[in-house]
Amino acid sequence: MKKVIFVLLFGGLVASCANSTSSSAVSSAASSAATSSSSAESTDAADTKGEEISGSDYDPNGGADAYGDAGDEASDLYYRHPDFYDMTTNDHLTILTHFKTFQQTTEYTCGPASALMVLTHYGITRYTEWDLAVGMHTSVDEQTNGLPGTANDYGEYGTSVGKMDSFFSTVSDLKIVDTSYKATYSESDLLTADDASPADVGNLPGAFADWAPYASGLDASGDPIYVVDAKNSAFVGWILGHLDDNQPIMVEWGDWDGHWQDIIGYDTMGTPSIGDDIIILADPYDTSDHWQDGYYFYPAERFFDMWKDRNVAPKPYQLQPYMVIDLK
Repeated sequence: MKKVIFVLLFGGLVASCANSTSSSAVSSAASSAATSSSSAESTDAADTKGEEISGSDYDPNGGADAYGDAGDEASDLYYRHPDFYDMTTNDHLTILTHFKTFQQTTEYTCGPASALMVLTHYGITRYTEWDLAVGMHTSVDEQTNGLPGTANDYGEYGTSVGKMDSFFSTVSDLKIVDTSYKATYSESDLLTADDASPADVGNLPGAFADWAPYASGLDASGDPIYVVDAKNSAFVGWILGHLDDNQPIMVEWGDWDGHWQDIIGYDTMGTPSIGDDIIILADPYDTSDHWQDGYYFYPAERFFDMWKDRNVAPKPYQLQPYMVIDLK
């Protein structure tokens, strides 16, 4: 679920990740990460791709896998290619070492592909990308209860956090430990024009307030308790807590105008400011940083402000969608 642009590849047009256009239309139209964390030493680019998850190709003409590493630039003026796969936690970097990546094989399965990586991390390998897409009703025409890729109405495209919740709730050896999804809510819980921008009216508030990257909570008067070191803030502390527990965080945000990725690392860069902090993600549509290894990074502070999907996700779940699962 994402971008609308088309790129020239192998002499043909390949659509990147799906958007609000019908996925079947995308398929028919198609013809055919990153500055280093300070903990990673510069290595030869050929040695910095980690282990990738294998699987069937459900759309030979689409998906990130169709790029086939065509955008790789081993000697790159703009990006370095750190070895995210072999990075280890140190005094400023927290990372899930040897996290295997996967490139989605359709334009609309970033949610199932992100889930597949997390399941593999936990040693669960009985599902394919398609199994998860079916189980999560990804881009399904809800009127006919069709197969993934048949969506033709707003709210059906991609994989909502609610659909993820419904699926993971049925998996016997998993538990949902943290999620933005709320199955029940009242009208008074929704944002109104009095407390939100017009684009966010009708949404549930995000789990983290604007002060969360800079403060640990609120005092008795309701004022933020600002912290000296961002790692003690509510937002950063939440990420580090899950990573310390060996739990990737599936997040849906504004990348590709609506995209699921997995947070697998966080680097404070050894400074107290959040301004230079880096979030490391496993990206199922990793086609634009000149090294298709399935890893991506983004400034943490900017990510926080872009942590919303107003394009694909249905209301009231557009703000800060996330899902954390673990083994029972």
